Amino acid sequence: NIIENYRNWRRYRETVSELSRLSNRHLADLGINRGEIPSVARRVIEVKSFVEAHLLPGQYEKQPIVTLLPMI
Repeated sequence: NIIENYRNWRRYRETVSELSRLSNRHLADLGINRGEIPSVARRVIEVKSFVEAHLLPGQYEKQPIVTLLPMI
């Protein structure tokens, strides 16, 4: 689906941007380093897609990406 692919691409870019703005110290607190940002961003998108697909409408509200990091 083109729309779904576009949404996932946008989420990926937003996640990479959000994580890239964090300091090395904050990234270390999350248990990741700068080199892992792209792979972490891909996993975040997978988790968000899974969560959205398995909850009823209205159960899932948009959250900052970093709140999903513990789920990865």
